[in-house]
Amino acid sequence: MLPVFVRLTQPAKAPSCFFSSTSAQAIGGYISNANFLYLLGLFDDKLAGVVAIRDGQHVFHLFVATAFQYQGIGTALALRAIELSLAASPLETFTVNSSLPAVPFYKRLGFQPQGPGIVDNGVAFVPMQLTVAERYMLYRNTSS
Repeated sequence: MLPVFVRLTQPAKAPSCFFSSTSAQAIGGYISNANFLYLLGLFDDKLAGVVAIRDGQHVFHLFVATAFQYQGIGTALALRAIELSLAASPLETFTVNSSLPAVPFYKRLGFQPQGPGIVDNGVAFVPMQLTVAERYMLYRNTSS
């Protein structure tokens, strides 16, 4: 089910290297790797979203099904994954390579662009960073 979910939320013209990193086989490998934390967001027993943190400090995947977007699921998944990562290994920063349309979402979470956009293997993204202090301020503001 997951590869279909991911493919439905990504542009049809995305390079095959991106899709190969989101295949069922690739994700199975990530899930079994101790360097990855995967969380699922369920809504009435339906898969609404998924987030992955790599090496305790990098948002590796964050997908929300179209029907569940703009309902706070992505925010809840990202914040919970960061919280669990911090509990396991306190670090000063988190990073993400944000797709161009997702930059405003990550900015709302407190991530800041770390330079101009990059195109690598046909995939455009903006490197972004969040400091732990900013994250704690955001979490307090969204949970009250």
